[in-house]
Amino acid sequence: MEFTRCGIHGFHEVIGIDTDEIRFFWALHADKEYARQTAYRVVVSTDRDNLQSQGVCWDSGRVESDAQRNIKCTPNQPFQSTTFHYWKVTVWDENDIPCESPVNEFYTSYPRSSGLLPPYSMNQTYVSIPSRH
Repeated sequence: MEFTRCGIHGFHEVIGIDTDEIRFFWALHADKEYARQTAYRVVVSTDRDNLQSQGVCWDSGRVESDAQRNIKCTPNQPFQSTTFHYWKVTVWDENDIPCESPVNEFYTSYPRSSGLLPPYSMNQTYVSIPSRH
């Protein structure tokens, strides 16, 4: 079994995410006809090199499920603003053999509720001013 795609629902770009509830998805391919996912685990961390222990923001733990879409991530603490976050999925097949996804990433913006004004907030509209000649 291998991962063909991983992502975050509702975000085509992974820069400027400003919510503390995201939903992951992934797609798998297997050469064996009856291969199937029986469990998964998603880990989110601010430490790319050590997703298992340092900087862990959220860990689903092993979940006995074949679900691959709408995996809800709601960390106990809000995601750190303006920070890269890294996430990886491990799935287990019908023989309990694990398969790990590549490390994925997203970057958080300032939260909408921060009250920060431009140029510090990414949630703003820019108005162009015509130049005078």
